[in-house]
Amino acid sequence: NKAITLAKYYAAITILTPGVSWIYYGDEIGLTGNTQDGTDGVDDHGNNVDRWYRQPMKWGNTKGEDMVTNYMFGGIRIAWDNINQNYLKNVSEQEADQNSLLNYFKLLTSIKNDDRYPTYGYVKSNGSIDGTPTGSYMEITDGVHTVRVRINNGDTDATLQIPDGGTFMGGSAGATNAKIPAHGFHVILA
Repeated sequence: NKAITLAKYYAAITILTPGVSWIYYGDEIGLTGNTQDGTDGVDDHGNNVDRWYRQPMKWGNTKGEDMVTNYMFGGIRIAWDNINQNYLKNVSEQEADQNSLLNYFKLLTSIKNDDRYPTYGYVKSNGSIDGTPTGSYMEITDGVHTVRVRINNGDTDATLQIPDGGTFMGGSAGATNAKIPAHGFHVILA
């Protein structure tokens, strides 16, 4: 699914960039949002507009079961849109799938939370993966630790011309010091 691969690329860029990372409610499972203010002719400009866009977390598949929230305010029920109802895997299904968006987010956050990752470091260089325009490269340092982050947005694996020295901190399924899978990433501690 192209939307999920783009979401993974976006997540890797935003979470692995220096600074405080945040995950908007539902991004970790690919939850989409309602696309219009209000429903049934109600418009709420100026006061909690965001609540119109948020849909209930998809804990299970059936409203009222499996911890699914029947989210209501002002007498209006906010329901899942067609994509969330019919195509999005719920939290339990994603937890069981090692390649799910939820598990991708968990992996990204575990790497960013590693004490050796320079959360408040500086990006020393930013470019492509060995000249390939389908990826991003960042070298981040805080004066104590330096990491090399490569994110592959291509549809094929990226093989590095000269494998890095250093310690492999982690990456998406199939990542190594010398290879980044399609739509994957790796982090090397220099």
